[in-house]
Amino acid sequence: MNNIFEPNLTTKLIIKTILELDIKPEEKFLDLGCGNGVISRSVAKKFGLTQVFGSDISTASISESNRLSDEEGLNSEYKVGNCLTPWEGYKFDFISCDIAAISSTIADLSDWYDGVSCDTGANGLRLVSSVIEDVESYLSDAGIFIIPIISLADHNSLEGLLKKKFSQVHIVNKKQWPIPSKLKESIEQEGLKFKTKNWAIEEKYELYCAHTSLAICKKIV
Repeated sequence: MNNIFEPNLTTKLIIKTILELDIKPEEKFLDLGCGNGVISRSVAKKFGLTQVFGSDISTASISESNRLSDEEGLNSEYKVGNCLTPWEGYKFDFISCDIAAISSTIADLSDWYDGVSCDTGANGLRLVSSVIEDVESYLSDAGIFIIPIISLADHNSLEGLLKKKFSQVHIVNKKQWPIPSKLKESIEQEGLKFKTKNWAIEEKYELYCAHTSLAICKKIV
């Protein structure tokens, strides 16, 4: 699987959240699960960053990130690799994580990850939990970690993991959104519940909705 994951609502919320922060041009910004690099490019342009970094398991994504970054004249370093593996020995002031974090059960019933790897496990946290465990050592002393929390995973456990690892966790920019009717029908056809430990979909005004929010995490010093 080597397709490029298309930017979505979560991507837009990540960008919105980061653009509300105070980032200095010389500070180092890393985008994990960068796709086509839209987050890092947006941040670089907003804050005039001297260099940005990004990684993804998809070689096609990294090729596209490099192409678009070159077109815009940005100084960037993109690497192919899993989670934090490509960045051994690096330190960053800001790390954004857009690595897949929804239940693999829900992912398999949707078309969001067609041709894109989504080995997230039943609770959706298999990939991001390893990032959360190790990310402190890749952050500068005042470093900030930004990660979405999506109710299509075990979002309560994800929030708990973050609060164990970071001294401050601020949850911001919560957004409810209707799941596609095709996904609703697939869930019903499989005889699955809309609310379980591994995901939460709520009926609201005759719509079935999930929610996404962003966690801004400051490391323990």
